[in-house]
Amino acid sequence: MARLIEPLALLASGQPLGRVESEELLVAAAIRHGMQGLLWRQVDEGNVSLSRNTVRQVAAEFMRVRHRNLTIWETLGRVSSMLTRRKIRFLVLKGIANEARWYEQVGDRPTSDLDIWVSPEDKWRFGEIVRGVSPGHPLGHSVQGLVDAGHLQSVDLVSESGILIDLHADPFNFGLRARTAPTMWATQEEVTSPLGGTVPVLSATSSLVHSLVHLNQDGLGSLVGFADVCRIIKDERIDPDAAISMLQEEGLLAHGMNTLNAVADVLNIRTGFDPSSYETRWWRAVWPRRSFFHRGKKSRRRVSAYAMRIRSRRRQGEALL
Repeated sequence: MARLIEPLALLASGQPLGRVESEELLVAAAIRHGMQGLLWRQVDEGNVSLSRNTVRQVAAEFMRVRHRNLTIWETLGRVSSMLTRRKIRFLVLKGIANEARWYEQVGDRPTSDLDIWVSPEDKWRFGEIVRGVSPGHPLGHSVQGLVDAGHLQSVDLVSESGILIDLHADPFNFGLRARTAPTMWATQEEVTSPLGGTVPVLSATSSLVHSLVHLNQDGLGSLVGFADVCRIIKDERIDPDAAISMLQEEGLLAHGMNTLNAVADVLNIRTGFDPSSYETRWWRAVWPRRSFFHRGKKSRRRVSAYAMRIRSRRRQGEALL
């Protein structure tokens, strides 16, 4: 796998791939890291030469991802229509929202599910949304009480087309209430759907913060998250000071900056952020293994993420909520 790091990094950063030593290993690694669409772009633009059979395999993977992403957009259209009729406000997070703004075409970035964040002002209608999107859901009549009490921040739904919908009452879904939620909501933007119309999404700065935190939570396990950050960071609308302020407010400055440094190191890119001026160095010195969330099972990562935010906020002398 070590000899694949360089070509995978080139894929993630959008640089020409050049000569490939092992086509089979490269394709398998690209699929594993969610970059089959980026590999196809390299093939289509003539930046890499592969055998005919390998080209067919990569093309098939690209078309599979494209079809799924378009299905997710169709699902979003139906859910959006339902929410609009009921005058419920929402944002689309991650996945197709990132692809639509920072990738060249549908299919460049695979998406596993549809992440929707319900407006903080409409959170009291969370149960109504669950029942509307997924009638008969086992939590349909109890989820509102759990959300109101702060015991539940998201719920998984399944659309009629089989697409998983992750419905969020909180943008980070870490257990603690997101302090920056009002800022994220107030600075929202719109993106054009490939099927027509527009949908609300996070601002570029909020998307960077959101992507860094979730890449950290996922243990830096997939390079598609690196590719997201690499592309978002190049957006001229990014406000570094605002991003730092948001991470500080969440108590996750060291985690966010260490994640950004990891992306810069692996992809060999410049981020425009000066890591020497932040908390990353002393955090690594005092807690060398605590700059990233636990890399175990997802449920354990959530517990560790919760503890990380408590520790970080205490270090800043802040109240927890």
